[in-house]
Amino acid sequence: MKKGAILITLFTVFVVIGLTAGDLLWAKTSFLSPTFAKELCKQWNNSSLPGKLGSSGNGWVTTGGKSTQAMIIFARNCSKPKVQMTIKDVDGEAKCTYGGAKKNDADWQFGPTTKQWKSWGNGRWSKFKLPALMATFKGNMAVAKKNIKNFGIFWKTAKKWQ
Repeated sequence: MKKGAILITLFTVFVVIGLTAGDLLWAKTSFLSPTFAKELCKQWNNSSLPGKLGSSGNGWVTTGGKSTQAMIIFARNCSKPKVQMTIKDVDGEAKCTYGGAKKNDADWQFGPTTKQWKSWGNGRWSKFKLPALMATFKGNMAVAKKNIKNFGIFWKTAKKWQ
């Protein structure tokens, strides 16, 4: 092999390794970080969830006579701290008003594995996946079962920013 070809090959290998390492670093520092939760909060508000879950929808946000629901989310196989999303009824819609580091206890908590986050975000979510979520689930099970399709929207919404 000629010297020029060897240099081009080495350059290509370094570029590919650099891009892969950068992607891994981005994923490692961003996924389920406070920044992730902040962006997921914005994505939530741009999805169909506010209208579906607000008091003018199925009323999930007003479960238990409240006007705000706090959710703690994490990946159970990951050492990252838990993050929080706070959803509030605003003019009949379930709007995310906070996304960031965990601030307090929550009404809802769930921590699928990173593999499950990716799988469910890619549309492989159904009521048959609910048992896989139960290991870390906290919340009203009857309400959760009524919102199976909305969980699917949530996973896809989260996937948009992963």
